[in-house]
Amino acid sequence: MASNRLVCQLPTARVSSQRATLEMPVYGEDEYEFARFVGHPDAPSPFRGPPSPAVDEMWNSLWADNMLVSEREYALSQPQDRRAGVYGASSTSQGFFATFESTHQLHCLYNLFRASHVDYYEPERKFLLHNPEKYHARLDHCTEILRQKLMCDADASIVTYAWGNDTESYEADFSVLHQCRNYETLLDWSRKHSATGAVFTRD
Repeated sequence: MASNRLVCQLPTARVSSQRATLEMPVYGEDEYEFARFVGHPDAPSPFRGPPSPAVDEMWNSLWADNMLVSEREYALSQPQDRRAGVYGASSTSQGFFATFESTHQLHCLYNLFRASHVDYYEPERKFLLHNPEKYHARLDHCTEILRQKLMCDADASIVTYAWGNDTESYEADFSVLHQCRNYETLLDWSRKHSATGAVFTRD
């Protein structure tokens, strides 16, 4: 019987019985750092609402130069990229027209943020009004992408609970320590491999 907890479809390429890895051009094998999440529900954040031009600017800064030129060898090393066909060159590199999956995931999260403030974002409101089926299909796509990512990572960091002011209540402490990659490293790599000015042709 098929599991109802399916995370994602497995790649068709044969995977070794040893630990499976995908080559990543951005990070070294041990390039991690520790960071404690800000987990309090009311904690301020430049990415939180209410929406404003300043909040939008912060979100948009997460995918500056998000379209990039990925080296042919790297793109073809991954099973999901076997059919990559948009090939070209910029002033700094040549390879396939691509973007990082983390960029896609963050953009999906931004779509959900905008959907939660649909009265502020006129394009969202018009999209919902004139094409509700497509609008909800986009949000469902984003929800599904993020669900698969979260289940793929299966974060086993422990959330503990603390007693409240009395012995009858307790609350979760979501300010958990995590092992993270440095997102700025990814942005730096994107800038160096930006597709800006690149010319692409059919391979």
